[in-house]
Amino acid sequence: MADRILDHAQLLVQTVGYNGFSYADIAQELGIRKATIHYYFRTKAMLCATLLRRYRGRFREKVQTATEPLASPQAKLKLYISFYQQALEDGRLCPCGVLTGELVSLEPEIRDEISGFFDEQIGWVETQLKEARRHGELPGTHNLHAIAAGIFAVIEGGMLLARATNNTAILAEAISGSLALVFA
Repeated sequence: MADRILDHAQLLVQTVGYNGFSYADIAQELGIRKATIHYYFRTKAMLCATLLRRYRGRFREKVQTATEPLASPQAKLKLYISFYQQALEDGRLCPCGVLTGELVSLEPEIRDEISGFFDEQIGWVETQLKEARRHGELPGTHNLHAIAAGIFAVIEGGMLLARATNNTAILAEAISGSLALVFA
């Protein structure tokens, strides 16, 4: 039952944000009482922090499993970015990106999970950029951490822009332009 609650809560976070749903919404969708949710997650903050920890772990594993067989850092980056594009095509945003808009109203444990996710993602992108440079695929001597943060910012910002403009292609366009500049 806890996984079903987390699954639906994650969908709600990705579509309406933290302040856009309540335990009543989850209970109604799952056909359970709110008390059942409170049994597993005493507070909404606990529920959200738990779902973000789970999301981080699952996303980390998905990226690792999918990209491990690929030799090219550019191919790894493109596949990684496709996960965000697919979520967008499915009507979902990165839950951490969504929650960033509500950051000032969120509890510290949720903010910590969001920050941790962003740090992990920027670190992963930076690792790919280091590999690309090592293999001679990435010219220049620019700060790779700054470039990685920029790429990740384009991903997160592109998702928000795509939703705001109702144009999912805008994420692919923004990323394509960014990668063209980086790997020029």
